[in-house]
Amino acid sequence: MISAVVFQNIPERLYKNAVLLYIKKGGILVQKGAKTEYAYYIVNGKAYVQADFLNGNVYQFSYLGKGDYVSDVEVLAETYINAATLIAAEDMHVLKIPASVFAEELRINREFLYDIAMNMAKKMYNTSCQQGQNLFKKGIF
Repeated sequence: MISAVVFQNIPERLYKNAVLLYIKKGGILVQKGAKTEYAYYIVNGKAYVQADFLNGNVYQFSYLGKGDYVSDVEVLAETYINAATLIAAEDMHVLKIPASVFAEELRINREFLYDIAMNMAKKMYNTSCQQGQNLFKKGIF
């Protein structure tokens, strides 16, 4: 059962327009390259963020968990094409929010826009630090 406390963390307009979904471990939440029709709020569980390339390689570069939004980048950038694939790392519940409702909330709610921007910056910072450690090669000097 999902606690009402979950809904205290997101704007009212979002949860009133959202549908609660259950995603089984291994299920695909969003597919890279597909049209972004919905944003998601992770109620519980964890999802791996990965990008697949034409040569067949798959690069898993992050994960998202409870309290994170999915497709925030695509909506904020107004690209509406998924930049990565998200796969449930464990059973999870998400709120499925129409992208148009999410975009409108970003336009009219400065506090929400700030929260999304700050969380996005934290995700990018953590990913950059992690990648730097993983990709570090000893220099020739």
